[in-house]
Amino acid sequence: MVTWKGIRDDGLDAWECTLYRNEGDFLSSHLIVLALGVTAARWGEPPKDGVITYVGKHLKGGTFHAAGFKKICLSRKRGLPLLQLSRERIPPPLQPADVSLFHTICQ
Repeated sequence: MVTWKGIRDDGLDAWECTLYRNEGDFLSSHLIVLALGVTAARWGEPPKDGVITYVGKHLKGGTFHAAGFKKICLSRKRGLPLLQLSRERIPPPLQPADVSLFHTICQ
C-alpha cells in the first residue's frame, strides 16, 4: 500500500492511498487495515478527513468497502469513485515486527 499526505487541491485534509496490490494469500481488506495501523504509527494522529482512495469504475472498491471505506462522491477530474475511511475508523497505531519493510521514500 502506498499512501501519501500533503497539500490537496480538492480541499480534503486526508491521507491518500494511491496504490494497493496484494500478491499473497491474505485477505486484502485485512492487509489494508494493518497497513493503516502502521501508517498511524509512523505519521501519528490521522487528519480530520481520515483516509481516501480512488478506485477504477470497473473495480467498485469491494476490498476497501470490506475494510470499512464508504463511497463519498465521484472525482471531479475523471469521475472515479472516491472512498473514505473516517478518522474515527482508522485502526490504532501498530508497530510492525520488521520496520525495514515500512520505509518511506521521502520524509
